[in-house]
Amino acid sequence: PKVLTLLKFDKILRKEGINMGNFAYIITKEGSSGLLANMIKGIFNVEVGIALKDEDPYYDISLRASNQYKRHLGKMVERIAKGLGGTGGGHPRAAGCRIKKDKLEEFLNKLKELI
Repeated sequence: PKVLTLLKFDKILRKEGINMGNFAYIITKEGSSGLLANMIKGIFNVEVGIALKDEDPYYDISLRASNQYKRHLGKMVERIAKGLGGTGGGHPRAAGCRIKKDKLEEFLNKLKELI
């Protein structure tokens, strides 16, 4: 059962995931955001994987970085989210935040600049 679930998510991530070069993301309504962030990072071979869980009118966002990633992801995400009126934080390679859905494009652009 767990293997089938992982295979299902793998297929969804490959089809619906968006590769931004240095990070990749997916918007979903199901699944563990942390697990999906890790999976998409591996599938697209990027430094940071991001899973956005649709919790209207917000996105709950999980971010996971590779072991080689040198910046502190949690501090970066905290600054970006707070600047957009949201909340966030975390560890050097694992972070999370919550932003309003209408701030997504700005959030992704700021990440692209900083990652």
